[in-house]
Amino acid sequence: MGERSETTNLTDLNIATADFMEALVSQINYDNLLTSRLLGKSKSVEGGEKISVPMLYGEADVETTSEYEQYDIQPKELLDYAYYDWKTITGTMALSRNKVDVQNVGKAKLIDLARAKVENLSETFRKKFSTLQFTPVASMKATDPDNLIKICATTNNTVGGINASTETRFDWNPKVLDYSSASITHDDLVDPTSIYYIERILRRAFGPLTIDKDKPTLVLTTQGIWDTYEEVLAAKKTLNDNIMTVDGGFDVLRFRKCFIAVDNNVPGGKLNEVSDNGAMMLILNEKYLGYRHSPAVEFLWTKWKKSESQPVYFSLLEWVGSFICSRRDRQGAVLGLPTDAQIYV
Repeated sequence: MGERSETTNLTDLNIATADFMEALVSQINYDNLLTSRLLGKSKSVEGGEKISVPMLYGEADVETTSEYEQYDIQPKELLDYAYYDWKTITGTMALSRNKVDVQNVGKAKLIDLARAKVENLSETFRKKFSTLQFTPVASMKATDPDNLIKICATTNNTVGGINASTETRFDWNPKVLDYSSASITHDDLVDPTSIYYIERILRRAFGPLTIDKDKPTLVLTTQGIWDTYEEVLAAKKTLNDNIMTVDGGFDVLRFRKCFIAVDNNVPGGKLNEVSDNGAMMLILNEKYLGYRHSPAVEFLWTKWKKSESQPVYFSLLEWVGSFICSRRDRQGAVLGLPTDAQIYV
């Protein structure tokens, strides 16, 4: 039997990889609570030098009129636009020529090789989407998209091409409570007499963000802060119908019907321990947040090819778009809370 050709190996590798690619994209979309709620609803944008996003400020043209009054149909320019740069997130899979042509000859071995590479790419791509959302502004690269820290936890900065420190037509700043210099402890958070009692902090944070029916829809925080809030609520929990079975904890936490969820990438958490502003609570109104993507490059898979300059086979997965906000004054954050490392001592 003749040796398998390079073309045959590449064909089998591409067929095997294609079988796993749909599952990979599905896993990326559902890595954590935020991406499952927003990335899956990402809207496509048809070209343009930048991604233009109409900001949801102002009021519609609605007024009372008399029976014979002439209507005022003069258009009113109520919306301005924020402009976000296109950003590219690229995942790379690479295999040495020896791996494909010598060590893993045959369809079965190439399928196993493709599965391992796709699973690894899925894991790293998912992590990248999560970690990019919580990168400190000072650590962001020019190639990084705007993120939750820049949009919702930083004031008087430029987002979407608009400088919040100089904009006078509308409020382009999030509502941030910064307790970084207060040295808040876990004991403060659970003490009802403390000005830093966690329920008191939540009320202070939610008040400015609640306008009529417009209110926060999701809070992301660290495991330590979530556990602390659960500790405060535990005394209010009712017993199970079976009095011999008592559960002292909660599966889901809310404040004013708003979900409070853990993301270990939040600054001060398990996967993002170093934070100049302590642990955070990011208080989000998802109505004004979301992803935008290029329809031509939304998790676009480039098939395996042989590199001309190296003895390597490679394949790419690319996503082009940005994370956007259409109204920053309805976003907020609490900074300077005790980190996981300070709570779990």
